[in-house]
This record gives sequence, structure tokens and C-alpha cells, in this order.
Amino acid sequence: MISGRYKGRFTQDDEMIAPPDYLRDEACGGQITTENLERWWESVKHLSLEEIQLVALDWHIQSELEAGFTDDEQRAWVMPELLAKRKWLAEKIEQQ
Repeated sequence: MISGRYKGRFTQDDEMIAPPDYLRDEACGGQITTENLERWWESVKHLSLEEIQLVALDWHIQSELEAGFTDDEQRAWVMPELLAKRKWLAEKIEQQ
């Protein structure tokens, strides 16, 4: 299993959560419909693929931080891969 990927985890408030879902929760306002997808696409179509990925990843990272972690071990399991991907994407965008 790749570190940071999970089907569910507990938060610092002992709440079980699923991984954040950018497309459903942020881009489509909680419901994936053709209309919501078209509205989202109109708002991001000027961005490169990497820029869209960075927007989604930043949202995912923020969602994880807002949910909180049970302890430093859980945080170390979830966050490093996300932060490494963010760094890689930002560098790739900078080189464009």
C-alpha cells in the first residue's frame, strides 16, 4: 500500500472520514452532474493539466489539514506523499 492512500481514517475528533474528493465535493458542489461538470470546466479550461492538478491537490491537502490527525504518526502517513506530489507539480509548472 502506498503511504497516504486510505479508504477511511479517524480524525483528531474521532470522526471516521473518507479521502477528500475534489471533483465531487469542490468542483461539483457535492453532486457530480453534467451541468456541474460543465460549469467547473468553464472555470478551469484556461489552465494547463498540471495547473488543474495543482488546484485539486492544494484543495486535497487543505482538506486533510482541516480534518486533522489522530497523532503525528497518522500525519506522517498521510501528508508526505501529497506534499511531494505538490512540490513536483509546482516545479513542473515553473518549467513551462
